[in-house]
Amino acid sequence: MRSIARQTLGWLGTRSVLMIVSAATVLLFILGPFITDLGADDAGRCFAKQGTKPDPVWAYYDFPNDPPGNPAAGKPVQLSLVPDQSTTIHFGRSQAVRSSDIDYKLSLQGSAAEQQNGQEVQTLAQRLGDSNLQLDILQFQRSDGAALDTDLVKARARVVGDRVRVSVCIDRRNAHDLGDPGTYRGTVSIIDPRVARVDLPLDFDASDPDWARALSLVGLGLLAGSWVTWVVKEQKADSDRFHPSQWAEWSVTAIGLISAVAGAVAALAVYQASYLNNPIWGVSIGDTVALLTGSFVAFMGATTTLHVAGLADRFRGSPSDARGAVRGANDAGQGASTNGAGSGGASTGEHGELGTRPQG
Repeated sequence: MRSIARQTLGWLGTRSVLMIVSAATVLLFILGPFITDLGADDAGRCFAKQGTKPDPVWAYYDFPNDPPGNPAAGKPVQLSLVPDQSTTIHFGRSQAVRSSDIDYKLSLQGSAAEQQNGQEVQTLAQRLGDSNLQLDILQFQRSDGAALDTDLVKARARVVGDRVRVSVCIDRRNAHDLGDPGTYRGTVSIIDPRVARVDLPLDFDASDPDWARALSLVGLGLLAGSWVTWVVKEQKADSDRFHPSQWAEWSVTAIGLISAVAGAVAALAVYQASYLNNPIWGVSIGDTVALLTGSFVAFMGATTTLHVAGLADRFRGSPSDARGAVRGANDAGQGASTNGAGSGGASTGEHGELGTRPQG
């Protein structure tokens, strides 16, 4: 009886740990979809007003902004890209308005030519004034031909100090309106008559913001892993493999709970790596299959580790069933006696019934 009492108290302590770990795992799964770097929403800067086409300031695909009223005389200004600038707009799972600024400076080659010809080297502000530069946008497309909504992508260019600044804005407040997940490539070109033409390639990438869909795939993987663990590890006969009630009863036992917790923690790592950290998740059906199968494999790997390590056998049996508690105590006693530690005896009747039962 003392052995049974010690085993029961030990199981209660284990159950408390399991409940804490389970709660932490569930909390991570719930908060995980919202743990994201949304960044600054530039809606006020870019889409405060609904633009018309053609727009005097902003250029759209097939709709360049208005050209300057009085083009400057002389040769067009030559510009060069300021080095070490990012030309990729990252969205991830966020649904917001993002913008990117790319700066150009006066080309040293053009300045040297003016000095050689005895001309006064003028600054960009002197040559271009404070008016906007005319731009043209090439449609943003994926490698398979899918394109972003052209009404939600626009750009402008203006002189800021001694730089020409090109600003590109993309509106993804409704991800389904803008386009499917993936990596898109487009070009913004300066076609202003005062400036020698410059083509700026830009990239845009985004993933599926539907976290509930991704989380449901992980849940399906966990359910499949739990069922396979019950069938294989518990060595169920063919006639008992499709009994949901038996599977449900096993799931709330100590071994079922500890298997679920271990598998959920492993699947959470897959969810983090495959979905949360993937900048273009959802671009193909392969991403869906990979997340589902990855969660299942992670669950099976974790539960297999438990059984190989012998931890599962220590929690076998239902804690709400007195007979299951006795069997768990007896198994623990047999394991301890094998190691020379010995254990307190259980009741004679029960010990006699279960003493010859094989472990596991």
